[in-house]
Amino acid sequence: MTKDEALKKAFKQAFQLGQDYWYQADHEYVSQNKKSDVTREKFEQLMEDAIKEALANPEPWEKFCDSNCVWTDHHPDCKLAQQEPVAYLCENAVGHKYFRWKKPSSIYKPIALYTRGQA
Repeated sequence: MTKDEALKKAFKQAFQLGQDYWYQADHEYVSQNKKSDVTREKFEQLMEDAIKEALANPEPWEKFCDSNCVWTDHHPDCKLAQQEPVAYLCENAVGHKYFRWKKPSSIYKPIALYTRGQA
């Protein structure tokens, strides 16, 4: 089971426990009111377990990446990495093609070049 599936399952269980809790807490019988305390404890335990599970086993890309990650060559599975162009293929006024390291203005019709294909 993936982390996403586990969290979806935990959210569904939490929703159902919330429904049961409010049914029991608003019920006119004392026996149902007492059950609401147990349901609340189950909910709290479910939330603790879901948080522990989510934080316990990080995905491979979560171990060393953040939103500024650009090191796709070192860990290509990084979901957060944004590839930066290594050069630009440009065209001058006469139609000759040439390379530039820095991005030129749109007049030169720059085409970004990457070390790997875009995902």
